[in-house]
Amino acid sequence: MLRVADYAHHLTIVLAWLAFLLNALRLKSKGRSLARYAFLATLATWVALTAFVLLRGWSQRSVPFLSLFESLSTLSWVVLSVYLVVEWKVRWSILSLVVLGGVGGILIYASTLPRDLLPLLPVLQSRWLMVHVLLNFLAYGSFTLAFVISVLYLWQERQLKRKRVNFWYYWLPSLEKLEAMSDLLIRWAFPLLTLGILTGSIYAENAWGSYWDWNVKETWSLITWLIYAGYLHARHIQGWHGRRAILLSVLGFLAILFNYLGISLLLPSPHSFIRIL
Repeated sequence: MLRVADYAHHLTIVLAWLAFLLNALRLKSKGRSLARYAFLATLATWVALTAFVLLRGWSQRSVPFLSLFESLSTLSWVVLSVYLVVEWKVRWSILSLVVLGGVGGILIYASTLPRDLLPLLPVLQSRWLMVHVLLNFLAYGSFTLAFVISVLYLWQERQLKRKRVNFWYYWLPSLEKLEAMSDLLIRWAFPLLTLGILTGSIYAENAWGSYWDWNVKETWSLITWLIYAGYLHARHIQGWHGRRAILLSVLGFLAILFNYLGISLLLPSPHSFIRIL
């Protein structure tokens, strides 16, 4: 089954770049048939990656997250899943290039990492942990897509301010639409992050006898939560819009990035059981 999962992972990489190519060609063509093929290739990428996640998870009897190979692959699946929902709603061609290129690149990097099936230690055999991990992945995937859209917002805003536009400008949605979609994704992800922190605390109490120890991972999780809570307060209570709100959302994603990778790579914490290299 692991070999089949590996085949699915390799197939996903091929399909992701095929979908990227078709979506790039779609920008220069107004034909509906090419747009349909691009969407089908994107959907096939999601199916192949879903097969990998399910097969890997079944082999391990867990959400695949114990190694960086598994974690990046699972996060890529979440990002692609959230993207497909957004694509169904708004159909922004430019977004498909960024997402598929990003997913394809991350999966190529992940394929170079050790992919041994790690044993699920007794301390990790908890339903609360699985719920915690799944909620965090869903939140992180949504925040990632919100970050991508925020970067597109800043890119378009820069072109408008300089009054010099290039080919890509004509494929970018309006600033208002970009900001609204970024905000929608953050509002969707924030409750998931909140529940992820809460279920993590319940798991920590069951595993180590304490709901909160103020270790570096927990502290940065709280910092991330506070940044996004501040964003929601600023935008929906204080009336922040435009560049200020977008930059605050970008700051939140940078905190997530450090919490997700930086701590595991650089700092000791109870999450060090995740095998990175």
